Amino acid sequence: SAIVQQKNITEQINSQLATFCQKFTQSFLATHSV
Repeated sequence: SAIVQQKNITEQINSQLATFCQKFTQSFLATHSV
């Protein structure tokens, strides 16, 4: 049970990190577009 919970937490962190990187990249390109 603990292993499954740890896996879920890791997946949540990864998805949040991916979303953050996506938003950061979009805003970066929007502000630095030529």
